[in-house]
Amino acid sequence: MYRGDDFLISEPRKTRLFLVPRRVEVGPYHRLAEAIRRGCLVHPKKVKEYFWRGEQWACALGAAWSGVAKEPPRGDIYDALLSVFPELGHFVTHPLTGERAAAMQVLNNLNEQTRYSREAVADWLCVEGGCKHRVRRPIKMRRQKKAGVVVVAARHGDSPQEAA
Repeated sequence: MYRGDDFLISEPRKTRLFLVPRRVEVGPYHRLAEAIRRGCLVHPKKVKEYFWRGEQWACALGAAWSGVAKEPPRGDIYDALLSVFPELGHFVTHPLTGERAAAMQVLNNLNEQTRYSREAVADWLCVEGGCKHRVRRPIKMRRQKKAGVVVVAARHGDSPQEAA
């Protein structure tokens, strides 16, 4: 005990800190984003126009498949991806154009048309889905005004619809 300003203050107790892991709230795209991150460890280099190329290269969707399976799917890759990740059929807002499209189409576009890494795309998925954990470098939303017809994204197998 020590004295201060006419009253006694007890010494602070020395206690150990135990870190207790908290449950972090995750969104609907978290499982897909984690599969992309795991697939990036299997195929460390980004490729365009192919799902896989050799042992080192994969696109974002190819990385997602590699993150959950060891063998390439039999049959149509898009159907296989949708069966494992039904959230790929959900509509999301494209981070660069602001258009609504199926998540599979947005992921494919971000992989093919930009220089964003697959990890940045996975971070964007977590932000888009409302995950509460930290992300490294999410894609910044840059809305662009586009003249003309906006194509409303269709699910795989449907034909695109135009919106006025």
